[in-house]
Amino acid sequence: MPSLKLSPSSIINLFNNALSLPVQKKVITVTGIYRKGNGQIYSGFYYDRLRDFNSDYKMTLRVPERLRASLVEDSEIEFTAFITKHVKDIGAISLVLNMEKLIDQNQNALSAEEESRLEVLRVKSKMGYRDVKLLIKSSVFNGKQLKVVCLFPNGNVTEQDFQNNYAVAEQFMQVHIQNVNFKNEAALKQMLLQFDQDQDTSILCLVRGGGAGLEIFDSPQLARTAAAISTHFITAIGHAPDVTLLQRIADEQIDNPASLGTFFTQQVDRASEELNNSKAILIERIKNDLQKQYAKQILNLQEKEKTLQQHHKNVLNDLEKVNREKYRGLNAANQKIVDSLESNIKRIDHQLAQKSKDLTNQSGKINQLQTQLKLNQQKQSKTWLIGATIGLLVGLVLGLLLMSAT
Repeated sequence: MPSLKLSPSSIINLFNNALSLPVQKKVITVTGIYRKGNGQIYSGFYYDRLRDFNSDYKMTLRVPERLRASLVEDSEIEFTAFITKHVKDIGAISLVLNMEKLIDQNQNALSAEEESRLEVLRVKSKMGYRDVKLLIKSSVFNGKQLKVVCLFPNGNVTEQDFQNNYAVAEQFMQVHIQNVNFKNEAALKQMLLQFDQDQDTSILCLVRGGGAGLEIFDSPQLARTAAAISTHFITAIGHAPDVTLLQRIADEQIDNPASLGTFFTQQVDRASEELNNSKAILIERIKNDLQKQYAKQILNLQEKEKTLQQHHKNVLNDLEKVNREKYRGLNAANQKIVDSLESNIKRIDHQLAQKSKDLTNQSGKINQLQTQLKLNQQKQSKTWLIGATIGLLVGLVLGLLLMSAT
C-alpha cells in the first residue's frame, strides 16, 4: 500500500517546483514574430503571442502596458525578458515570456513571399514527413517491387550518374525516368499531380544537378503542390550547400542525383541484410519455439497418459465396486428368496400336517359312520325279519280266519 497520498494540487505543485532551470533566474534576449492577443489588460499587462520564424511554435508573451502601444502586429521584435511558469488547475504548466525592454522592431520582417514560404512549411509540418526508408524496408521484407518515378530535366546528363549507383537496387525497385521542362513551373506541378494520382507509384523523385537555375524550387506554389501530394516525395537537387524550399518540404532530401542512386542501393542492402539476419533469428526462434512446443506436447501427452491411466484405474475400481454391490444385492435378494421359500415350505408343511390331521379326524369320523351304518343295517335286517315274521303270522291268521268262515 502506498504511504503517500497526494491531491491534484499537490502533484501539480511538485512538478512545478521540480521544473526549475537556471534560465528562469536570468534575463534573456528573445526574438520572434509578434502577434496580438485578445486586447484585454490584466493588472497592467497584456497577454499576447510570440511566434517562431520557421515553425508553428509560439509562447505567451506578457507585455507591460507602457510597451504594448509601440508593438506592431506581425513584426519581428527583439527584446529582453525573463521566463515564469503558469500553473493551471487542469494539470498544465505553461511557460510565459515577461517582456522587460524592447530592443528592436522590424515592421517589414517578412515579405508576402516569405510569409507564403513559412505557411508552406507550417502546412507540411502539420501533415508530417513520410518515412521513405521504412517504405523501402517494408518492400524488401514483403518481397514487393516499388514503382519509383524520377523527374529529370530535359537533356540532363545526371541520369547516368543516378543509374550507375542505382543498378543494385533494381530487384526491389522499378524506376521510371520522366523528362520534364524544369523551367516550366506549371509543367512540374502537372507532373507531380499526375504521378501522385497513379496508385502504382510509391516514390516520386525530383532530380537535377546543382548550379544556377534553382530559383524555381523556392517557389511557394510549387512547394505547396509538392507538400500536398500523398506519394512519398524525394528531392535530389543541387549539391549540399544548395537548400531550397522544395527540399525542405521533401520527405527525404538527397544532395544530388548520384547520391540518390546510392541512397536506394544502401537502403535495399541494409534492408536485405536485416531481413537475412531477421530470417536467421526467426529460424532460431521458430526452432526454439518448436522445441518448446514439442517438449510441452510431450509433457501434455504424458499428463494425458497419466490421466487416462488414472481414469482407467478409477473405472475399474468403480466397476469392481459396482459388481461387489450388485453381488451383495444379489446375495441379499437370493437370501430373501431362500428365506421366503423356506418360510413357504414351513407354512406348507404346517398346512399339510394340519390337513393330514384333519384327514385323520375325517377318517375316524368315516370309520364311525361306517360302524354306525353297519349297526343300522343290522337293525334294519332285524326289523325286516320281524316285520316279515309278523306279516307271515298275520297272513296265517287271516288265512285261518277265512278258512273258519267258510
